[in-house]
Amino acid sequence: MRWIRMHNAGQFDVITAIQMIGASVKNCDDPIGLYGSGVKYAMAQCLRDKIQLKIADKGKVYTLTSKEKTFRGESFEMVGLKTPTGKVYETGITSDFGKEDWNQAWFVFREFYSNMLDEGGHMDVVDGIVPSGDGVDVFLPYTVFKHIVDDIGHYFTDRDWTIREGCGRVFKKGVFVGELDGLNFDYQDDYVQITETRTLSRSSTLTRIESHVECCHDVDTWEMFLKNHECLDDFRITIYSSSTGSQKCIHEALVRLYGPDYLVCPGKPDFIAKDAAAMGYTPVIFPGGWDIRPSEYVRDYNNTAQNLVYREVSNVEDDAIQTALTKISFFLKSDTLDKVSFRVFKTDGGILGSVDASGVISLSERNFEDPDKLLGTLIHEINHVQTGAEDYTREFAKGFEKALVELCK
Repeated sequence: MRWIRMHNAGQFDVITAIQMIGASVKNCDDPIGLYGSGVKYAMAQCLRDKIQLKIADKGKVYTLTSKEKTFRGESFEMVGLKTPTGKVYETGITSDFGKEDWNQAWFVFREFYSNMLDEGGHMDVVDGIVPSGDGVDVFLPYTVFKHIVDDIGHYFTDRDWTIREGCGRVFKKGVFVGELDGLNFDYQDDYVQITETRTLSRSSTLTRIESHVECCHDVDTWEMFLKNHECLDDFRITIYSSSTGSQKCIHEALVRLYGPDYLVCPGKPDFIAKDAAAMGYTPVIFPGGWDIRPSEYVRDYNNTAQNLVYREVSNVEDDAIQTALTKISFFLKSDTLDKVSFRVFKTDGGILGSVDASGVISLSERNFEDPDKLLGTLIHEINHVQTGAEDYTREFAKGFEKALVELCK
C-alpha cells in the first residue's frame, strides 16, 4: 500500500501532544497553526470517515484507533493512538469532535501538511510504513489524497504575494482557505478571518480585498479587479478625489479595458449612458455601492461631459420660470433669488428637480410641459434653499407651514 509520508524534523513527544488541546508550540516565527486544536479535529475526522492514520515518533509507529467509553449511559468512541503491542493512549476527545462541520477530507490533509511546513519538514510518497528515523512522520493513505498531492499548488503557495491572476482562490499564510466564485484573481492575506474549520469568512475576505484595492497604486491590479464584472457588486469601493495614486491607476486601467474614450456614468438615470454612447464615448457604470469621487484623473460625466446632463435655460424656459416666480412671490424670502440660479436637465424618470449646496436649482425639461408642474417643483426646491432641510423632515415641512400662515393673515 502506498502512503503519503510527511516528515517533521522537530522533536516533540507525540503522546503528550495529542493529549493537549490549545497548546501550539512551533519552531518558527510565524506559524500557520495557531490554535493547537487542528490535529485533534483531524484525528476525530479520520475515525468518522474511516481514514487510516499512522504516526511514527523516532521510528516507533502508532496507529489511530478508538476506545469505547461510557458516560451517563451513553457510549463514546475516544480518540487514541495504539502501539504495535496493543497499548492505547487515549486523548480527551471523542470521534464526534468537530462532526458538525469538519466533513471534507481536505481538512485532514491540510492540518498535517501545515504542521509539516511549520516544522520545516518535507513530504514524499512511499510504499509501506517506512519511518524516517529521527523526528516525527505522519502517514496518510495515498489513494484518499492523491488529487491533492498531484495538485499541491492549488492548495498551498508561497507567501510573498497578495493578489495575482487566478480563479478566486483565497489563501491565508500560504494555505487555501476557500474560494470566491467568479473572480479572475487569487488573493492572499494573513489577516483574513477564518471559521472553526479554518475556512474563510466571506464578509471578512471581501472587506480585506476592498481595503487592499482602495490603497493600491498598481495598474495591473486595478485592471484585474475591474475585469470582474459579475462580482463587482459584492464590493464597496471608496476612492476619494485626494487619492491621486489610486485615481491615476483607475484611469489607466479603464483605458486598457475600454479605450481612451471611456466615460464613467451613473447607472440611473440610464439616458446618461445612452447619450454618452451616442456622443462617441464608451460608457462605464460602476456598481451602486461604489463611491469613486470625481477628480482630474478619472474621466467622469461630472468633469468631462456635463452637456450629457445639464444645459443652460432657454429664453422660453426663462420666461416660464420668471412667470412662476412672480406667482409664488409670497413664498420667497427677500434674499432667495440672490442665492439661486437655474439649469435644465433631461430625464426619462420621475425626478422633476433638485438643488445643490451652491443653490443651483436643476429643473427637468418635463416641468415646462405644464405650468402647474413647474410651480410645484419650484416651490419644493426653493423650500430646500430657504430651510436648508432635507425631504421628509420636520424642518422642511415647517417651511410650507410658515408660508400658509402668512397667507392667512
